[in-house]
Amino acid sequence: KPGLRKLIRRLALSWVYSYVDRAWYVGSQNQAYYLKHGLKASQLFFMPHAIDNERFRDDPEKQYAQKAQQWRLDLGIQSGDFVIVFAGKLEPVKDPTLLLDAVMDLNKNYFVTNPIKLLFIGSGVLEDELRTKAKSDSNVFFLGFQNQTMMPIAYRLGNIVCLPSKSETWGLSVNEAMASARPALVSGQVGCALDLVVEGRTGFIFQNPAELREKLAKAMESNLEVLGDAASQMIQSWSFEVQVNALVQVLKKH
Repeated sequence: KPGLRKLIRRLALSWVYSYVDRAWYVGSQNQAYYLKHGLKASQLFFMPHAIDNERFRDDPEKQYAQKAQQWRLDLGIQSGDFVIVFAGKLEPVKDPTLLLDAVMDLNKNYFVTNPIKLLFIGSGVLEDELRTKAKSDSNVFFLGFQNQTMMPIAYRLGNIVCLPSKSETWGLSVNEAMASARPALVSGQVGCALDLVVEGRTGFIFQNPAELREKLAKAMESNLEVLGDAASQMIQSWSFEVQVNALVQVLKKH
């Protein structure tokens, strides 16, 4: 947003970055940020924002998919149900209320006989408000905070993971979802959207509440297993190993 405060901040940061020889950017938005503050393209090197992909990868020993299927059954969710997972803090900037309103509206007006299931994984200041709004809705579940050891299973509870944030510098939950072979539905304000979410291939991007409803309906008609496989393949190049190699290669040359 324009203004004197932003101008002063940009001037100050440009002065700070004038002392930088090399910088590593984690994604397209971060690259644009550096360029906006005076760094040259020749000074910038790509180091992808990453998580431990291996921790989220399933195999016969981990049995994440089987454990998730049993968890769904314990919740009363059938194998054919369409399930959305929201994983994060229940706070205004993450905008879980927007997602809840969209799902409740779609279930009321369009998907009455085969309603969308919505799982909130996390806690925060909006939890009581969300619970009150959804108290009579059997399609909305609150699973609370889950330990990181449970997250590879938790992401697999859903057919798709949604991050509807009003502002998000990156959104590592999208990395985690994709490493769990789940496509992502994100707002255009999520930093990783430009890099990780390829419309109709690894997920969907929405810009406003109406478009969120539209993309949810589109997701229900899509082969999300295929999208999840594509997401899993894409995220392999956003790894710790690639980060280390990006750093080492530049240091060797300079």
